[in-house]
Amino acid sequence: MKWFGGFFLNALILILLAVLTTTPTTDAAEVSFHPDAKRFICPPVTIDPTPTRLDSLSLDKGNKVIKYILLEPRTTSRTLCTLTRVNDEFNPNRVYIPIARAYDDNPLWTKSAGKYVSTTEVICGEAVLDGLPEYQAGETLCQVKLDPPLDLTNDGYYLTTFQVGDNIKDEKAIVATFLEKVTFGPTTEEINKLHAQYTQQGPYALAKWLKDNLAKPISSHRAQFRKYLHPRAVESYIYGIPGPRPCERDARFRRFAFTYMDVEISRGRNSPADHTGA
Repeated sequence: MKWFGGFFLNALILILLAVLTTTPTTDAAEVSFHPDAKRFICPPVTIDPTPTRLDSLSLDKGNKVIKYILLEPRTTSRTLCTLTRVNDEFNPNRVYIPIARAYDDNPLWTKSAGKYVSTTEVICGEAVLDGLPEYQAGETLCQVKLDPPLDLTNDGYYLTTFQVGDNIKDEKAIVATFLEKVTFGPTTEEINKLHAQYTQQGPYALAKWLKDNLAKPISSHRAQFRKYLHPRAVESYIYGIPGPRPCERDARFRRFAFTYMDVEISRGRNSPADHTGA
C-alpha cells in the first residue's frame, strides 16, 4: 500500500508537470469587438528587431479618444511580439513602455506588467459578427484597449517582433517559465539553482522540485502578514490598540486581512490619508 501511494504521488506530479509545460491553445469564447477597433499585424522577424510604429494611431494625437486595436494570436514558433508605447519619440534614449505581449507558448495576447497594466484591457475570442474590412465572424483575435490615449505630439505606439534562434539553448527560459507558473514569483537565485539541476537532470528536475515542495508544510500568508504588523482590534474606528501577539489565543483582529488604512499607508507619503506612511 505504501508503494502504491508513492507511485500515485509520482504519477500525479508527472501529470501536473505535463499540464504546466503544455503549450496553450488559441481556443477562446465568442466576443463582440469594439466597432472602431483597427487591426494590426506584428512585423516580420528580422536579425535586428526594430519597433514598427502604428502610424494610424500614433499620428492621431491630442483628441483624448480611447483607442481599440485588434491583434492576431502569436503562433509562429519561437517568436515574441510586444506592444509598447513611447512618451518621448524625439529623445534618442527613448524608453518603450510595455503594454501587452504574445508568444508561441502563450499565443493569446496578455497585459504586460508596468505603467499601464491597471488601465489596459485585453479581450481575446472569436468574433461573433463580421467587422469588415478588419475581420470576419469566427476569427480569433485579441482586442487591446489603449487607455490613457495619446496626449502629446511625441507619443506613439509600436509593435516589435523578437525571435529565439535555433542555436540558442533556452533551458533557463523553460525553468523560469515553470517557476513563474507554480510560485508567486521566483528570484534570480532560485532560477539559477533549478537551472543548474535542469542542465544535469532535464525535466526530472522540475518533477522533483514539484514533489519536494508539495511535501512541505502549508504556510499561511495571513499569519505572515499579521506577524509583521501591529495587532488590530475588532473595532473598525480605533487603530493601534495593543493586545496579544498575532495568531495567539485571544488576539483581537478584524475578520478581514486588510483595512483601508493599511492600503493607504502602503502608498507612502503620497497617500491622501491622514497618515503619511513615514
